[in-house]
Amino acid sequence: MGREIEPQKSQQQVSYTVEQLVAVNPYNPDILPDLENYVNEQVASQTYSLDANLCLLRLYQFEPERLSTQIVARILVKALMAMPAPDFSLCLFLIPERVQMEQPFKTLIVLSHYLETGGFRLFWDEAAKSRHIVDAVPGIDQPLFIGFFYFCLKLPWEHYGNRHILLCHSVMLEMIRTLVTFSLKGMTSVWSACL
Repeated sequence: MGREIEPQKSQQQVSYTVEQLVAVNPYNPDILPDLENYVNEQVASQTYSLDANLCLLRLYQFEPERLSTQIVARILVKALMAMPAPDFSLCLFLIPERVQMEQPFKTLIVLSHYLETGGFRLFWDEAAKSRHIVDAVPGIDQPLFIGFFYFCLKLPWEHYGNRHILLCHSVMLEMIRTLVTFSLKGMTSVWSACL
C-alpha cells in the first residue's frame, strides 16, 4: 500500500536526423519536406549526402506531382560537384525523362558530359553561359577543380629515366588552357585546399 504510482511520462517528440529518417523509412512520403529542406541545408553549408538525395529522388518518382525542379536541379549540381564519382548518373536515372528534357536539366547533362569526357574548356565555357544554374550552389569551382586534377592523375603516364611523361598530350593541352583561363582567386582556394 505504500507503493507510489509513477506519473506517466508525457510523450516527447523524438527528433530524428535526416540520415535516420532515410535509414528507418526511406519510402515514407511524409519525410519529403524534411529531405527538401536538407537539400537546401546542404547547399547552404556546402555539405553533401548522396543517400538522402537519392531517397528524395525516389520519393519524387512515387509522388511526381510534388517534384520541385529547383530542388532536383540543386541535387544534380551537388552530384556534379562529386565528379569523378558516378553520383550524377545515379541521380539522373531517378529523374523522369520528360523532366530531363527541360531546362536547367538539359544544361546540367551537357556539363556532366563535358566533365566525363575531359572537355574542361567546354565545361567552363558552358558553365559561364549558365551561371544562373551553377551559382545556385555556392562553392562549385573548388570541388570541380580538384576533380580536374584527379582526372589528370588517372591518365596514363610513362616512366623515362627520372621523368614521368603524360602520354595523352591533347588532354594535357586542354588542361593547360583551362588552368590559364581559370581565375587566380579560384586557383588560390584550390591550392590551399590541396595542401
